[in-house]
Amino acid sequence: MAVEKVKLTDSSVIEQIRDNIPTATRQAKGLMPVITEKSPYQQYMQLDKDLEMEFDYSYGMIALWSNQKGYSSIILLGTVALNIVSEISGIGFSLSTVKDTAGKVNVYKTAENKFVVQNKSNDQFRFYISYQ
Repeated sequence: MAVEKVKLTDSSVIEQIRDNIPTATRQAKGLMPVITEKSPYQQYMQLDKDLEMEFDYSYGMIALWSNQKGYSSIILLGTVALNIVSEISGIGFSLSTVKDTAGKVNVYKTAENKFVVQNKSNDQFRFYISYQ
C-alpha cells in the first residue's frame, strides 16, 4: 500500500481555518473580520455640554482620546463596572467613573454591555473612541 505525502504550508493551514470558522459576531464566537483600515472600530464623537452618549460594546478595552483636550485613556470594561487603567492628561482634564460629577467627562456602565460617556465639563468634548 502506497502512502501519499501531503505537503502543508502555513498559508494552506491558515486558509483552511479561515474557510471553516465563521466570522465573530455578538451572537456567535469566531474569527475577527479582516482588518483593512487603521482601526475599523474607531469613531469620532462630538459631545456638547450636559449631553451624553450610550455605547453598546461587549467586554474588552476601550481607548478614548481627545486632541482638543490633550487627553488619552484606556478603559477596561468589566462585568459590573469599568476601570480607567491608563490616563494621560494635558491641561488639567480628567475622566470620572461616577455619573453626574460636575466639571468632568464621566464614563460609567449602565448595563452588562453598555456604558455612557457624559459631558459635565464646561465645554464641548470632541474625542475619538476605539474598541479593542
